[in-house]
Amino acid sequence: MTALKRSAPKHLISFVSDPENWNPVVFEESICKEVENQTGQLTPSDALLIGMLITQVNAFVEAHAKVKELGSLYKYTAGEATSPWTKIRNETLDRCIKLLAELGLVARGRPKKQNKVSSVDELFNAS
Repeated sequence: MTALKRSAPKHLISFVSDPENWNPVVFEESICKEVENQTGQLTPSDALLIGMLITQVNAFVEAHAKVKELGSLYKYTAGEATSPWTKIRNETLDRCIKLLAELGLVARGRPKKQNKVSSVDELFNAS
């Protein structure tokens, strides 16, 4: 029997390319399921972190839509520079990654799987 490869739900991918696809309820359900699959039953602190993550993703999506509409540069009186929307998008993205790490949902926060024993490993285990 072959294991099925699971991909991210289409919603989680599509809202980055098209912010109009953003649905916080679908996102919350997906994140809750993922946390439960990784760590077990949700705790109140998990729920709080998920709530914070949703607010940050909401802000990210809003800022991303504005960047798509207006561009990443803004013309100030002193000249062009990064737009406020780009700064907000970048800051919320950073916060999202930190919150995902707290929830154990990014690579550095996950426990590593045990590697299969190889023939090289067996050489070192020989007594």
